[in-house]
Amino acid sequence: MFIRPNTWYLNFAIDNKIDFLVVGPEKPLVDGIVDFFQKQNIKIFGPEKIASQLEGSKIFTKKICEKYKIPTAKFGVFEKLKQAELFLKTSKFPLVVKADGLAAGKGVYICENIKSAKIALEEIFNGKFGKAENILIEEFLVGEEMSYFVVSDGATFKKFQTAQDHKRVLENDKGKNTGGTYGKKIKFKYFSVIVKHKTVGKIKIVFIKTKEQLIPIVSTDLELNDEEIINLTFAPKFKDKF
Repeated sequence: MFIRPNTWYLNFAIDNKIDFLVVGPEKPLVDGIVDFFQKQNIKIFGPEKIASQLEGSKIFTKKICEKYKIPTAKFGVFEKLKQAELFLKTSKFPLVVKADGLAAGKGVYICENIKSAKIALEEIFNGKFGKAENILIEEFLVGEEMSYFVVSDGATFKKFQTAQDHKRVLENDKGKNTGGTYGKKIKFKYFSVIVKHKTVGKIKIVFIKTKEQLIPIVSTDLELNDEEIINLTFAPKFKDKF
């Protein structure tokens, strides 16, 4: 998708008498389109620039989880390629390597061995997804992934919908990760797991603690099995699978 400057969207809204906007793509959110339209007194649905770091930085989100004890995969943050490569030598495989910034859903590598992990590190640090100041390495989790949506006005929290997408490019979970190749409804059996682990309560923490800014919608990507639920990431926006 071609993203234009905020002023272009403002002029388009004024010229077409649009008085309410809902933001879908993550790039305008990270660039502060909500803050920009708020200053123009035009209604817009989406997180402000600071809260959009939940989408713009995987490391920011992981540190939120760590600080407020929200279950998430074990992780390490690395600033240098050699530092990350040394960590790989003592790591258990498979593991996950992630670019920190926006990568259109393509910046996640599931690495089966040290060779593939080194390739992932080199691609990210060499600028495949833009300048990389940090990189994230996570433990690999086994289970089914789903997205759980919550909408809020800052006081009331409502479950909005759930979704599940297929990440890998090939059948039987093979090949590189994509931004999601298709979506479907989540299996009913996992709702009891969500309720048991008070997922909405954990999402409330993110609403409240992210610089005290209102985030109208949060989706949390969860890894599920019959016994536990682990947060993979938070996204303060609608997703393309929705």
